[in-house]
Parts: sequence; structure tokens; C-alpha cells
Amino acid sequence: MLKENTKESLYHMDQVKDNCGFGLMVNRHGVTSRKVVIGSISGLNSMTHRGAIGSDGKTGDGCGLLFDLNKRFFKKAVKKEVNIDLPENFGIAQIFSSYPLKRDFDKIRSILQSEGLVFFCSRQVPIDKSILGEIALNSLPFINQIFIIFAKDFNKEQFESSLLQARKKIEEIYDNDEKLYVCSMSC
Repeated sequence: MLKENTKESLYHMDQVKDNCGFGLMVNRHGVTSRKVVIGSISGLNSMTHRGAIGSDGKTGDGCGLLFDLNKRFFKKAVKKEVNIDLPENFGIAQIFSSYPLKRDFDKIRSILQSEGLVFFCSRQVPIDKSILGEIALNSLPFINQIFIIFAKDFNKEQFESSLLQARKKIEEIYDNDEKLYVCSMSC
């Protein structure tokens, strides 16, 4: 039988430790703005303990910002870098790999096709290596984005569902493979 603790609180000051936190900045009306991004970066910079800066004084633990897919940004980037016009509706797979991902494009293309999706184009994400610390440079992956369109007339929910299924199939193939990681795949 449990004995009720009536004399002492469950809260013990001597056991309090500092812990990580998070910040949340939004526009409550759902309007995107640079002001929210600037405020978020400022908040992140105020949490250096959360940034877990490594021994080289530059490498962090990967904390960052999460925001909606800015299709206009990606349309401009792909046009500039690959000289291809993205259609109005597309999804993006963000993939980290320890090697140039091109060697797996046929396999990924086949998986996408099995879900009614089309591998439209890809880009390797440009990286400003001058801001990275030695630790980050030594483990820097290739960061690839694959732009995906649907083969038939999907609505957004069907498109998202097909992207999720394709991601699961890719993850199944590369299960426990530290050479490839699908960070995200959505529209």
C-alpha cells in the first residue's frame, strides 16, 4: 500500500536543473511575414544554451526554424539554378546523403511512379561553407531537393498521402542506412 506524503512537496529545489526550451512565433492570422522570421531568428540567438555550440565555437546542434513551404521562393531558385519552370502544384523531398544522390535517382523515380507521382527535377542545395565550424564541415551531407508533381488529377490530401507513402517506401529501402536520410517530403 502506498503511503501518502503529506509533509513534503514533490517539488525539490535541490533537484532543479536547467533544461532546453523552445520559442514560438506566429502571426495569429496566418499571414506570412519577414517580421516573424526576423523575430524567430532573434529568439533563437537568445537561446545560446539551446544552440549547444560545439568546441569549435561555430557548430550547433541543428536547432532551427520551421515554416511553411514558400513555393514562390522555390520556383525562383529552380528557375535560376536549373533553368526549369516549376508547375503551380509541386511537392519537395529534402534528402541528406553522404554521396551525390544522382546514383539513386532511378530507384527514387520508380518509387514515386508507384505512387502516381513524377520526379520533375532536382537541385543540390547551395551551402555557404564559410560560416560552418570544423565539426560541421567534417560531417556535412549533400543536401538535395527533389521536386515532385502528381501524374493524375490529385487533390492536396491525395498528393500529401502519396508523398507520405513514397517516403515510407524510400525509408524502408534505406532502413538503418546512415548514408541517406529523408528529412521531409510534402507539398
